Amino acid sequence: MNVKAISTKYKKIVLYFCVLTVFTGCSSERSGNADITIDGFAGLAPLMEKWAEEFHAISEEVFFDVHLNGHENGFANLMSGTANMFVSNLNLTHAELGLVKSRGKIITKKIIAKDGVVIIVKGNSMVEFLRPEQIKSVFSGEITSWEDISGFDRPITVFYNKEDMSRNYFFCKRLLNGEEITGTAVGLDNDQEVIKAVSTTNDAIGISGLVAGLQAMSKVKPISIVDVEENKLVPPTLPYIQYNLYPLSRSVYMYYCGELTGAESSFIKYCLSKEGQKQVLNCGVLPAGA
Repeated sequence: MNVKAISTKYKKIVLYFCVLTVFTGCSSERSGNADITIDGFAGLAPLMEKWAEEFHAISEEVFFDVHLNGHENGFANLMSGTANMFVSNLNLTHAELGLVKSRGKIITKKIIAKDGVVIIVKGNSMVEFLRPEQIKSVFSGEITSWEDISGFDRPITVFYNKEDMSRNYFFCKRLLNGEEITGTAVGLDNDQEVIKAVSTTNDAIGISGLVAGLQAMSKVKPISIVDVEENKLVPPTLPYIQYNLYPLSRSVYMYYCGELTGAESSFIKYCLSKEGQKQVLNCGVLPAGA
């Protein structure tokens, strides 16, 4: 098992980061020293690490074992009892809910943060908004020129973060009717590369994480999405995200099974507290109440 100390300052806490994309040979066996074992979506590693470290600073008797093996493994380990909790930006599937019911278990979920996708264009672009069908056409490759949208016959260059498969799947399912992003799109390694490429490429468009895109508004322009039924624009701003009106936002959940122990309950309360929620923006997601 790969073991990494999260901080030399807090000698009593050791976090095990079993992120499949980074480490290999990770075990799902629960550490005997851990009071709280957390599994789940690897993209939430920075937030889980920070919360565990901060909570230990105020409750030194609580040990953490943080495994991040993905949604499916997180769910399986919660069901088997090798994890106390798992975090994910996905709802449980019908199959997972059926398994929970068949085993007579009760799983509870808490919204602990929010994340999502923002569509960005170059800062001086004339594009302010797109209709859902236009977004689908651009990102699926059905149209390759801005002529069909803005009237200017200029080629469209699409950028996206090829490493964030969960986000790309969510985007494609939500606005591309399940189709894949066009093969002519340029896949980059992270959101910052996408933002840089869009900001320096004429007639470019791309997708990035909500926080990264909104924090880069001096370089790129996040665009609104047309709500066809209401005939209004829906921008990626906090009021629309808070009330689940922005179509590319989603909740981040903490799942747990059965009754919480005192330490588990206190930890979740900390995550949702004002102090806990201060940490989320630095970890690439938005506060639960955003």
